[in-house]
Amino acid sequence: MKKLSIITINYNNCFGLSKTINSVIAQTCKDFEWIVIDGGSTDGSKELIEQYQGYITYWCSESDEGVFNAMNKGVKQANGEYCLFLNSGDRLHSANVVQEVVPLLHGYDYICGDECVVDHQYKQVKVRKNPEIFDKYHLLIGCLWHQSSFIRTSLLKKRPYDETLRIVGDWETSFYYLVLKNKTYIHIPILISDFIVGGVSTDLIYAGEESRSVIDKYLSHHEQDIIALAHFEKKGTNIDRRQMAEIAYTAFANGYYSQQEYIDIFAPYRKVLIGNSTFYHRFFNLMCLTGNMNIAKFIYKCVSHNN
Repeated sequence: MKKLSIITINYNNCFGLSKTINSVIAQTCKDFEWIVIDGGSTDGSKELIEQYQGYITYWCSESDEGVFNAMNKGVKQANGEYCLFLNSGDRLHSANVVQEVVPLLHGYDYICGDECVVDHQYKQVKVRKNPEIFDKYHLLIGCLWHQSSFIRTSLLKKRPYDETLRIVGDWETSFYYLVLKNKTYIHIPILISDFIVGGVSTDLIYAGEESRSVIDKYLSHHEQDIIALAHFEKKGTNIDRRQMAEIAYTAFANGYYSQQEYIDIFAPYRKVLIGNSTFYHRFFNLMCLTGNMNIAKFIYKCVSHNN
């Protein structure tokens, strides 16, 4: 059994696919299988795949039902212990990536490196790093760089990507396993991929709407607040303490909790909440945490009216 399955999906992106192909066949270590799923392209992609099929373990070119349907097709064919999704247009950063990574693929469910963001001429724009230490809050507000993440194949076979999601299916899977199921994570300081800017994942407004619907589906406001409070308390700067005060204020303003629920959730952070931020926030939180909700409501109405 090979350690690694590289999965490439493509649809009518022959130029980008050629870049991906060149980076894969250039690898100095061949200890991987390569799966290419094409969505029935009509731009010469199929002919390009046929040209290089000697390097490919499995490929198909047929219509599909979207990005995550294609990715699930790839996972079904995967026999490696870990999967890496390197989609058409993306490249392995250097010819030594597989050689450097394969010895590290053990012991963890998510093994995540870093990526180089490039423009359409493949010039470097910036480097994006996956987190050194995983914090659940990271996935509440952001994502893992999927094309630089090695994911245990058995997890993806057990629970395929949600094909009803248009953009955030990969994020949803990471959220499910790392936030809800406490699967293991490690960061490796290696540049894995060159990620070309553009594509459906850059539709940030729609992606935000999709991710918010997922978060609200899986976590109550209580659970979301507990994750955020723990994150900012751990960091412990004045800015982070003010963020904690803002969380408490927002929870009150949106009516998420009854008086007792509010006290139960935020009382453990009382010292922080009444010792930081503006006088208004300090007094407001003190009134909430001591059960003086009428005064808290009065303060809130005054400030809201002034705004």
